[in-house]
Parts: sequence; C-alpha cells; structure tokens
Amino acid sequence: MSVTKAWLVLVALSLASTGMAAMGQGRLFVVVVLLLAWAKARVVLDVYLGLQHVPGWRRGFSLGLGAFMVALIGLSVVG
Repeated sequence: MSVTKAWLVLVALSLASTGMAAMGQGRLFVVVVLLLAWAKARVVLDVYLGLQHVPGWRRGFSLGLGAFMVALIGLSVVG
C-alpha cells in the first residue's frame, strides 16, 4: 500500500470513528471505535513504520497490539 493510499485509509477510518463517537454512547459504540482504532494502528505500523517488509517484527507487534486491544474491548464490555 502506498503512503497516499494509507493516508486516505487513515482519514476514512478517522471520519468513521468520529461519526460513531458522535452518534451515541454505549458498549457497542465503544467496541466499534476501538476496532476502528485497531485498524488505524495496523495501517500506521505496516505502512509508516514499514513492518509490512519485516514479518517477524510485524507478528510481534500484532500480538502485543492484539492483546492490548482485546483487553480494552473486554474492559469496555464488562465495565
């Protein structure tokens, strides 16, 4: 993915998360906004930090980010 395409994807995901945050409150909205943030983090890690070219590091970052996001989503659903 090119940097320009990645930027457009990030803008679209930011608009979607802003729209979801403005629509309302509740656990479902929190989960959707967290999932959009997760997608944005993946784009930044893959394209801007170049992890798409280093599979080992990409897996490590994906595991850490995935565990963190699952914990956040779990806390948002429970709390």
